[in-house]
Amino acid sequence: MSSKIHIIFPCEIEAEKFNNPDESKFEVNIGGVGLCEIGAFTAKLITEKSPKLIILAGIAGAYPDSGLVIGDCVIVDKEKATDQGAFRDRAFTSLYAKEYLCPYIGMQKSLTAVNGSSVNGAASTMLCLNNEKVESMEGAAFFATCIALNTPFLEVRAVSNYTTSTRAEWRLDIATERLAETLYILIDEIKA
Repeated sequence: MSSKIHIIFPCEIEAEKFNNPDESKFEVNIGGVGLCEIGAFTAKLITEKSPKLIILAGIAGAYPDSGLVIGDCVIVDKEKATDQGAFRDRAFTSLYAKEYLCPYIGMQKSLTAVNGSSVNGAASTMLCLNNEKVESMEGAAFFATCIALNTPFLEVRAVSNYTTSTRAEWRLDIATERLAETLYILIDEIKA
């Protein structure tokens, strides 16, 4: 097993404000956007480098009734693949909504744990049925891959928008700044 902790950002814009504090102990990776990209990247990373911990870090949309505001950072303790199913008679029927749990939440102390919803199409507010607070496009595949390959993991998300917002309303500047700040705190907690 490698002694390094790997941090995966789905895309470069999410990583741009994070400066790796110790390249001998942490490796930063860009894994790709979406369930397929992150699942494949995570599997390749685990099989090639055997990290001691992987942190998926990125932005998220908050559901309108979540109580979260732009810039809030959370740790995701449960992920669900939400929009896998079929459209019939102009209504969506969920055919696969498996939930994945993160057993490693105790590694950190400072972040609020929330349920996440992973979607292929952003702003799937109508599909949020089980107390999910944030929506992303990678979490469930990341959880499933790490669990299948027995690798410790955490997922950190910074709220950049509400799921009802248009792309023009997203606040990537605030979210990526807060994400970087939160990662530094989390790294200190893990090292302690």
